[in-house]
Amino acid sequence: SVIVPPSIWTVMSDRTDHKVIECSALNSIPAANISWLLPDSLTGHVSYNSTDNNGTQSVKAFLQIPACLHKEHTITCEIEHPALKQKEMRNITVPPCFAPYITVQTGKACEKGREYTTVECIAITSKPAANISWTQVKNSTEEFRTGHVTHQNGTETVSSTFRVPTHLLSGQDIVCVVEHPALLTVERRTIRLPSTTSPAIKVFLLTLKNTPRMLAICEYVGSLDVNITWLLPGNNTGDVSFT
Repeated sequence: SVIVPPSIWTVMSDRTDHKVIECSALNSIPAANISWLLPDSLTGHVSYNSTDNNGTQSVKAFLQIPACLHKEHTITCEIEHPALKQKEMRNITVPPCFAPYITVQTGKACEKGREYTTVECIAITSKPAANISWTQVKNSTEEFRTGHVTHQNGTETVSSTFRVPTHLLSGQDIVCVVEHPALLTVERRTIRLPSTTSPAIKVFLLTLKNTPRMLAICEYVGSLDVNITWLLPGNNTGDVSFT
């Protein structure tokens, strides 16, 4: 009888919440037997797929494991076939996932006479991506957005940003809460937003020396852009200037 050895290869791919390791023994006669050897601390779901192509047999074995492992593991794919003098062993090393690198930053900007504070929390992790939430910002945000980028090196960057009128959260502690399987507990990053002083308006009148004219001053001190106008009684006029 004809015996043809298999072509063997392995590949590991990432899914959203798990990894899949594929071990294939292709185009052999007869079909190869594939089994998995896992470390004692690791479990996984195994499935198989077999095909016949013009009399040759191809077998694919799939091992599904958690996306995040807390330490490095070596998994072995074991192939048996009559054409092989001994079992063919292929080792696949699965690296551990790492805890998120977290940064929080703030910024300010004025828009249409109102000052806004922007707070951004960024978490860089191995797969899977981290989950970000906030405290102290419910029902007070003007804008809220998230971002997610998967990099070629396998890392994931997640960002969460909100923008709020500065006075609404002035002087308060804002907490970015990050969850990831590599963390034993959730990580929190606290940032205190700067306090803003209440706006102050002063109006006073000065008598100028050696002239019948008077100087009226309206002064605004605060964090917002404002427009100041004068309403003069009767047909009175005056020269207006701003500083």
